[in-house]
Amino acid sequence: MAAVSAAAQPSLSMSLAPAAIPAGGQSTISVTYLDTPTPTNLAAFQWQFSVPPGTTIGAPTVGPMTATASAATATINNNPIPSGSVATFPLTVAAGTAPGSYPLTLTPVLGASQAGLLVAMTATGANLVVLSKYDLNGDGLVNSADITIARDQATGAAPCTTGDVNGDGKCNVVDVTLEILAALGIIH
Repeated sequence: MAAVSAAAQPSLSMSLAPAAIPAGGQSTISVTYLDTPTPTNLAAFQWQFSVPPGTTIGAPTVGPMTATASAATATINNNPIPSGSVATFPLTVAAGTAPGSYPLTLTPVLGASQAGLLVAMTATGANLVVLSKYDLNGDGLVNSADITIARDQATGAAPCTTGDVNGDGKCNVVDVTLEILAALGIIH
């Protein structure tokens, strides 16, 4: 097959919602396709994900297209593929994942036109931020605001939603104590 050359290439991009989650949490990967100003009318393309250790990707949800996927690769077939969202995937971060910033890469493997020609593609990944389990408000910090949330949940002033940091099924003084130690940097 001869390769199609064009000044602008069709592209794939990845986004995460939410982009920052606590260890043990879940996000959604969205993959979007953008054809060039001069349409290439792709009939199929493939890509690969590269995700950090301890994360798992679930089965895709797609619109009117046909898609297959595993944890590492995906294929989209349609005739032609329109620009827009092509698939979403649940991403789960393992409970023991260390807080930090983790790149997720998206690499196009193959693009094929309706005429059967190979088409070069570009891709952009996304960045996953894993928050500390002690970051109860999701602002990237463990501080007095998180202690206040833990206290309010332990006293019943707020529902026990995020304040059970030790995982025993209840928000109490133990969780508040752990929050204080985390805010002081004694535990992580």
